[in-house]
Amino acid sequence: MPSSPTEERLAALTIGYDAALEAVLLDDLERAESLLIGCDEMVRGIPAPEHDDEREKLARTKALDAYGRLVDALRQARAATQKDLQQVWQGQHALSGYGGRSDSVGTRVSSDA
Repeated sequence: MPSSPTEERLAALTIGYDAALEAVLLDDLERAESLLIGCDEMVRGIPAPEHDDEREKLARTKALDAYGRLVDALRQARAATQKDLQQVWQGQHALSGYGGRSDSVGTRVSSDA
């Protein structure tokens, strides 16, 4: 039996989510965003699952799994970014203890030389 349009759209959606995942893993968020915009457009063209046959159910499951992997990667990237920002903040806070605001570090010159 040939593929249905729904099955083909779901397969294309899976490919789109996997490509967006690859872009996220490569830290190419602009590409990921572009791919996700395309995925969003694909989702609009996919009918509700009430009348899926077995092949469409399997294709839908694969698309949902790909989406889940992408969401997990985005959550991990967000957590890593939050950790990096926390470290920057802690560094700035530590530097502020050396004589005021961290943006003034290195601007004072001693005349004792």
